[in-house]
This record gives sequence, structure tokens and C-alpha cells, in this order.
Amino acid sequence: AAGAVAAQGRDGCVRVWEAGLDRRAPSLELRTGCFNFCRFDLLAREGEPPRKWLVALPGDDADDVCVWELGSGARAFQLRRQPTGSADAPRVGMCTSIAFESAGAAPRLVAGLEDGAICLWDARAPAAAVQTCRGAHAEPVLCIATAPRAALALSGSADRRICALSIGAVSYTHLTLPTKRIV
Repeated sequence: AAGAVAAQGRDGCVRVWEAGLDRRAPSLELRTGCFNFCRFDLLAREGEPPRKWLVALPGDDADDVCVWELGSGARAFQLRRQPTGSADAPRVGMCTSIAFESAGAAPRLVAGLEDGAICLWDARAPAAAVQTCRGAHAEPVLCIATAPRAALALSGSADRRICALSIGAVSYTHLTLPTKRIV
């Protein structure tokens, strides 16, 4: 976001330095306790100060995603792929990539998983994923990005595929890109 830089450390913290403040210490620090390799994502709506930003990272149980309010350090909500106590869905491994999608009134969050699945949550009903796309990838999802105006998420995986997921419909397309082997 304009006027600030956010960074995730290996110490489980997300820190923000605001432009114009002449100091080396961060202006905000959030201790998340998240110690895995999944990159955080930040929802910073235009005109909002950094203390109102939302930060998403895997939770204490890396299968789930937690969203915190950066300024207060309070956990806004926890996103689970299935309702607590439900044994219907099999465990699919940890969250490996996260991206906010903020085109609508309430933010949505897309997460790539260790088993290659992609899940979508709506912040208004965070108890369970509203969309799960299984089979998008055969290997762990390593990166994910959203294009809000197009209601689209793009994911990349260890299976060397790029997947275009239509947000709101359980459908996806594999994109074929020319590749060159680098020796």
C-alpha cells in the first residue's frame, strides 16, 4: 500500500514501517506465531490507515487460515475448510499460499493447499470454505494471486501447471505456457 511497507519475518511477526516516520523500529508489529513458509497477504483498502489492514496467514493448525487486524493484533476470524468437529472431509494438509480477493463488499480469501486443492472463503461466513476446487493441481499449490475485476484466481504448483480458477463457480482451466529447460 502507498506510504507503508509490510514484511513477514521468520520469527512469526508481521511488521509495518510507515513512510515519513524517521525511525528504524516498525510502527506496527503483529506477533502471529506462524512459523511456516507460507507468505502472508494483506488487505489494505484505499484510504485506510495501516492499523485497519487485515493480515492473513496460516493458523496454529496450518490447515486453517487466520485473519488478524494489524493495528489491534486481534484475530478477526479463523477460516476452516470444514466446520469444527466435522469428520466428513478428509484432511488435505497445510495451507501453502494465500491471497485476498476484495472486489465485493466483504473480503474473500483464496488459499492453495498442500494436496493441490484451492479453497475460497467469504469473510461474512468464515465457518467453512464456500468453494473448494479439488483436482486443480496434482502437487502443492506454491503461489496464488487474484484478479478481482475478473473474479479470477491464478495458481501455480509444483506440478508445473498454472491454473485459472473462476471465483464463484467451481471450475478451472489449466493454462499451457511454453517452457524452456535451463541447464
